[in-house]
Amino acid sequence: MVFLLVAAYTLSEDAHVRVDVFYRHWSKRTQRLVNLFGSLFCLCPVSLFLVLGSFDYVETSWAIKESSKDAGGLAYPFVPILKTAIPLTGMLLFMQGLFIAFKSMVGSDND
Repeated sequence: MVFLLVAAYTLSEDAHVRVDVFYRHWSKRTQRLVNLFGSLFCLCPVSLFLVLGSFDYVETSWAIKESSKDAGGLAYPFVPILKTAIPLTGMLLFMQGLFIAFKSMVGSDND
């Protein structure tokens, strides 16, 4: 749950894992273009898929008052609460993707 809830924050702080073998050597303008297209064509669609694809999963968990099948596992309502973090994470990542895209469009080469 902690991972899910801090994913968008980590992205906002630019503290996420990035394989930047080429990225770090590019100009600020090129970096902004990569961030813009990466946000709009990778991050935002995957985030929307995460949100839309998890609604039925979460809704079912709440409807059946799901609890853990393991002995000593989590009881209702903790399992549905944990599952609710999935679409919430998708929404937060989507909003962060839009912010990164906006920041990339209005940024200057002096960043």
